[in-house]
Amino acid sequence: MYKKVITSVFLFTAFFCFNQSLYAQNEAKITAEQTVFDFGKIQEDGGIVSHDFTIKNEGKELLTISQVVASCGCTSLEWSKQPLSSGKTGKIGVSYDPKGRPGDFEKTVSVYSNASKDPYILTIKGKVEPQQPGVEKQPIFTTAETVHDFGVINEADGEALHIFKIKNTGDAPLVISHVQSSCGCAEPEWTREPIQPGQFGDVVIIYNPTNRPGPFKKNITVYTNEKRNRQRLTIKGDVVPKPKELNASFQDTIGVVQMEQKDFVFHTVRPKEVPKKEIWIQNFSDQDVDLSIEGLPSYIKIELPEKLEPKKPQRLKIIFDGASIEQRGRVFSKFVLKTKTASGQITSDFITVAANLIDDFARLSPSERKNSAVLQLSSTVIEFGKLKKTGFLGMGGKPASQQLTITNEGKSPLILHSISTDDQHVEIVALKNNTIQPGETRNIELRIYPKKLKENLDTELHIVCNDARGPVREVKITAEK
Repeated sequence: MYKKVITSVFLFTAFFCFNQSLYAQNEAKITAEQTVFDFGKIQEDGGIVSHDFTIKNEGKELLTISQVVASCGCTSLEWSKQPLSSGKTGKIGVSYDPKGRPGDFEKTVSVYSNASKDPYILTIKGKVEPQQPGVEKQPIFTTAETVHDFGVINEADGEALHIFKIKNTGDAPLVISHVQSSCGCAEPEWTREPIQPGQFGDVVIIYNPTNRPGPFKKNITVYTNEKRNRQRLTIKGDVVPKPKELNASFQDTIGVVQMEQKDFVFHTVRPKEVPKKEIWIQNFSDQDVDLSIEGLPSYIKIELPEKLEPKKPQRLKIIFDGASIEQRGRVFSKFVLKTKTASGQITSDFITVAANLIDDFARLSPSERKNSAVLQLSSTVIEFGKLKKTGFLGMGGKPASQQLTITNEGKSPLILHSISTDDQHVEIVALKNNTIQPGETRNIELRIYPKKLKENLDTELHIVCNDARGPVREVKITAEK
């Protein structure tokens, strides 16, 4: 009898471990070719330096990166928001500004994903050589062409690529800090390292003609440390269409209408910018469906068909008119998309749009950038942990509270345009004054009422400010019910 019990326990334990191992093999797994990159010696006046970390999903499930957070405001980040399927790779771009930071440095980047509860850590390091006194040298952005005509291209041939060659004809390193396209169909890539005097760099534009038949003309804005701050490049051409099967992921539905998404975020919108986003929508019923919009804010424009034919995918375009808004900070709004079938069945749901309206830092001179405000956060992750309900039968109203400290480490006043979260469960105790003087510190109190929380919370706190190095900051907030 004793031996039978021992054998049963052993078999159960082995079966449990096998199942756990099998589950671990099927989940997403994030890896990187390298987790530490050494810039070596860089010049304080050499401009921003950048490096792309290549990450890979070695698991079976889709790898979704929810947040990437830097340990310092001197570091800016870029990464693809698209999930990575098994075996696929992606990029996490890390840029470091050495201006005003002589000496050794080592900064970490925390990558939050569904692969693990703990962040995946990447590190950049190096040594900043101090700026030498004397006459300030200047870079000069020079290119032989500002417009490239692809001519006639076939949609069936896939992406078209062109490389704009950039030469630095000045006497100081030229740094391309950012390249922005007027359309998501034209993806830019560029030389991240400083372009030394007399040397060449690249601005690569990849145009995706899929589902975009006809003539096109797209503008690309190149932001640099040159006095003119930004340069405009243009691509154009004519796409010959070819019918083919649509490959879209419809994650949301409103009645009988499928949509790729219902929530839209414009991460940064500069003054007078009018960015747009497009998604596929499809009527999966057997009858026509009428579409209508209610409660649309004046600064949002929608382009969508009035009628959806069965099984015929069409485009929905959301345009955010930043030129019509004077304020700075995060804007969150929602409106109603209503569907009506031929039989009279009406269904509606909210579409949400969030945008971070920032200052036009391209107008800042090198001196103004050097003496600008610098926001430093005490943490980029706030964990409330397991919330405890107080009072009789846990029905008390006392909130759980956490503090976030903001310090201005710059030389000019730090203006907090907005501090907000899109989740109504988090209460932010507003500051009496949204301006923080150089060297000054302020505390922000965040509250969550346990009795109002119905499920675990995982959201972000959004801070929009006048720090040119990082005007939009996000702090991850978690809590367990």
